[in-house]
Amino acid sequence: MITGLILFVLGIGFIVYMFKHDNQVKQSDKYKEAVAKGTKPRKLLIHRKWWVWVLIVFVVLAGIGEMTGANDDDNDSESTAPKTHKVQKKSKPAAKKKSASKTKSKGTSKKENAELLATALHALPKKTHGEIQSAKIADDHMDIKIVLSDDLVDSMSDAALRKTAKQAWEIGTNYAHNFGPYPDGYFDRDACPVYILDSAGNELGKSTMFGDFKWEG
Repeated sequence: MITGLILFVLGIGFIVYMFKHDNQVKQSDKYKEAVAKGTKPRKLLIHRKWWVWVLIVFVVLAGIGEMTGANDDDNDSESTAPKTHKVQKKSKPAAKKKSASKTKSKGTSKKENAELLATALHALPKKTHGEIQSAKIADDHMDIKIVLSDDLVDSMSDAALRKTAKQAWEIGTNYAHNFGPYPDGYFDRDACPVYILDSAGNELGKSTMFGDFKWEG
């Protein structure tokens, strides 16, 4: 976004400079002499050059496009289910994404809450059409581990994979919050570490100590 703002300001700034420069040229003896002789002093004026306007439009539009693209990235956090190019063409994953974020605990005890969370995580591979290979509570009950499928990881660019990993992380975070509270020895419902991995166990993303998502790649 900063790059886009710089480009936009440069474009507008150059327009201001151009007209200020041309105004000074019009006051010059050389310009007045050319006008008196009936010649066209276009070469003396910057704003009369067509390629200058093409350059200005390019820089300004590039700046606007950069800022718009940055805003779109910021809005990625509103989604809570991983998507591939195939899934984006379907409406069902979106519906499941919405229901996942609204899942509430129905357990009558903390132990039952933990069991319901484990069951919900276990069902994620089916709900995401295999995009999530597995999802479970760690053996020590201190975090949640979500593994993305090899097909998903291998088919995406780094930018798309980062977006998808964050969406998977948001699912795990929402599940941990919605099904809590949990028994002693478990993570806290509002501060549950969630790790996003590939099938080889490499970390793609994880929770920070402040509860945010960190991309590891």
